[in-house]
Amino acid sequence: MNTRSKYSNFGNVDDYLLSLSDHNKTSLAKLRQLIRETAPQASEMMKYNMAYYEYKGMLCAFAAQKDYLSFYVLDDEQLEKYRDELSTLKISKGCIRFQKVTDFPETIVRQIVAEAVRTNELRDEVNADR
Repeated sequence: MNTRSKYSNFGNVDDYLLSLSDHNKTSLAKLRQLIRETAPQASEMMKYNMAYYEYKGMLCAFAAQKDYLSFYVLDDEQLEKYRDELSTLKISKGCIRFQKVTDFPETIVRQIVAEAVRTNELRDEVNADR
């Protein structure tokens, strides 16, 4: 059975990670672990050649680029709260770029993912009340 999404060249996140250099694989495997520990209820899939996590909507995604690793949140307000703590990293609209996961504080990763879960749950509750 082919589980490959029409939006990705990879069938699953394991396949994706196996395709990466050892350095990128190690960093993104650690990021994956943090996401899965923080949001165990999230669905993991590949979309747009990125590891993608959903729970009552999009939570986050990550990918290896040519010169850096990316963590996508797609919530600019959320990222703004952590701009000072992440001052050594490159932050753009909904994306944090880094070289290795040890550059990216574990506590911040966990807070970002946990806040995304809470935001999606609240939005889901509001929509259910309508």
